[in-house]
Amino acid sequence: MPKRKAEVDDSESKKICTFVLKKKRRQCKFNCIAGSDFCIYHTTQPTDRKRVACPIDPNHTVWADELEAHIPKCPHARFVSRGQPYFEEDVNAGSDDGGPDGAGTPAHKKRLSAAEAPCTAEFIAKVNKLYDDYTHLIFNQDEPSSTHVPEEPTKTTKHTVQHVAITTHLKRIGLWPQHTSTENQASTNLDLTFVEFGAGKGGLSLHVRTEMTADKCSCKHLLVDRKNFRKKADAKAKAKSNKDAEADEADTTPAAFSRVYIDIKDLLLAKSPDVSKECVAISKHLCGCATDLTIRCIAHANKQPLSQLPSSADATSSSSSSSTATQPLAGHLHVKGLCIALCCHQLINWKSYVNKQYFIDNQFSQSDFENVVAHSGWAVCGPAREGKEDELTLVAAGTLKWSHQEKQLFGRKCKRVLDFGRLLYLKEQCGYNGVQLVEYVQPAYSLENFLLLAW
Repeated sequence: MPKRKAEVDDSESKKICTFVLKKKRRQCKFNCIAGSDFCIYHTTQPTDRKRVACPIDPNHTVWADELEAHIPKCPHARFVSRGQPYFEEDVNAGSDDGGPDGAGTPAHKKRLSAAEAPCTAEFIAKVNKLYDDYTHLIFNQDEPSSTHVPEEPTKTTKHTVQHVAITTHLKRIGLWPQHTSTENQASTNLDLTFVEFGAGKGGLSLHVRTEMTADKCSCKHLLVDRKNFRKKADAKAKAKSNKDAEADEADTTPAAFSRVYIDIKDLLLAKSPDVSKECVAISKHLCGCATDLTIRCIAHANKQPLSQLPSSADATSSSSSSSTATQPLAGHLHVKGLCIALCCHQLINWKSYVNKQYFIDNQFSQSDFENVVAHSGWAVCGPAREGKEDELTLVAAGTLKWSHQEKQLFGRKCKRVLDFGRLLYLKEQCGYNGVQLVEYVQPAYSLENFLLLAW
């Protein structure tokens, strides 16, 4: 009786490499090459085929004769932005020019810490005056959006409350899509894209999408980040889209999210995939100078037609001309507004900051700017440690002695002074009629609890 196919002895054709991996304490599991007891990785026999590093990601290798066929299907190709139509190196990066001290801060210069930055009485007076001059830009509300604070907010509730507060302010300033269907069906606006900068896992976009579904409206979503994350929100959004499509055959909700892996400093927004005629920019905790890169990206996008975007050579000159963001030109991308939860002002640098002229006009040198940046970190130094009261409540600041609470207050003023410059740039250079800072959650949820709004 002949053997069944599964019982055919094919030990010669599928012989396993005999090399022992000492660190893993097991034998190699690759198949041997013909005429050898070892696989291609562990054989000592010469071979005509060579393995070379993949040009997209050198961390893995491919056969040299298969390299051309491998490149189009390399799984790491989606993380490469260079060469894409929406890539232009340093188009939103800013410049080192414009400082009263001459050239800007070199990239290799060590960032000042609050302990190293001078904090004289003259400097403190200048910061306090600038803060008082523009404090009207802070939106006054009776209470931050999250008035019900549990005794110990968990990691989950912290994010949820922040997301709810952000969507509340998006609705308040009129950036939320409207339900336009005459029947009790969801309406989809395919001409509107919510773009999340520094998206990470995409938690904010997922909440926005869920909130829109509850309001029976929807739009497209584009997530921008320079790194790859675990895309947990993408999977949830895709599952929800599939479930809704099965339940309602007439459902026109756009499928899940689109992602672009690129540094914001190199992004041409109007050339991005899945971007619509109108956009709303959102972000939660956009770190340091990434906020300035985003503002400059939006300024360029509002001023250029969809078919023509600035080169890095004229990016600086275009950002200094006036524009009216609230009255878009035909054929141009229109960023209706932005809602950015701010973060990490101590990482801002002179080159990237969008409104150097604001500091120059107020008699701040570049060194003064760097001091403001350094002392902004005091705002998030947390509560005084128990048992260390004497060490933290008497802190030398030049010839002054400051308590822990006074340090925090001055740090918050430094943060707001930096944000005021951004608001003035959005109003004067980008043409947004409404600009605000708002404390959107209580400090129990996040010490970085201010939103930057423009519409």
